[in-house]
Amino acid sequence: MGKKTEYRFGVRAQNRQRSSLWVMSIPRNRSDVYLTAMPLGGKLKVSIHESGKCQASITSEFYRVLDNSTDTKPSSRHFKKWNIKEINSGVSLALRILIPSSGLFVDQQELNGSATQIQPLWIQAAPKDKGTEFALFTTTPNTKVTICPGHRSMGEQVVIKHTLPNDNILWLLYRSIDIPRIIGNQIGRMRPLAKDKVDECEVRDFFNKNPEANRAVLLCEDLDGVCLVETRFIISSESQSV
Repeated sequence: MGKKTEYRFGVRAQNRQRSSLWVMSIPRNRSDVYLTAMPLGGKLKVSIHESGKCQASITSEFYRVLDNSTDTKPSSRHFKKWNIKEINSGVSLALRILIPSSGLFVDQQELNGSATQIQPLWIQAAPKDKGTEFALFTTTPNTKVTICPGHRSMGEQVVIKHTLPNDNILWLLYRSIDIPRIIGNQIGRMRPLAKDKVDECEVRDFFNKNPEANRAVLLCEDLDGVCLVETRFIISSESQSV
């Protein structure tokens, strides 16, 4: 048996456009969960600890190579901390990932990459003007779940159900949603290859270059807690579109 369990998931449309592959790792002997997008592997990760404490961090290896002379290097590699939010007795929401369908892309480099023994869990993309929202929940062993945690009759479906070493159940759900206006506005204000903070929305963004897609992950926060938004920027000398 390996030292960890690893899941890979993402969104894919019929025209071969897709999101990044997201990787969720769970150590064999600990009830901690780690998340990253493959293009950001080795650079950015989200940690969800058994204690209920969570954080989004630049990895120590990547933090060391960032240029101290620029203002794009944060003062700490842990740039966001929060606690898992209990939404019902025994049911807690750790975070959400939102992937707008307008930000999908065809990435030949990844499509033609080496084979992996871990089969990705591909979710059918939402309509072009909507997005796919993943939500990561935990439930305690004695919590009775009839459909799925947090079910609000809005079409949530289960992607992953995993029993942690402490006997809590980890759930990854998905649904198709309209893009919240506040998130659409935030994306429109972002500038390529830079860190920007929008004070009224408490937004911090960190960008990762890609020769084909220029993918970016936006970390934002609303009444439901922390949400990671994956998007794509088409960059030209005159304009930017999302």
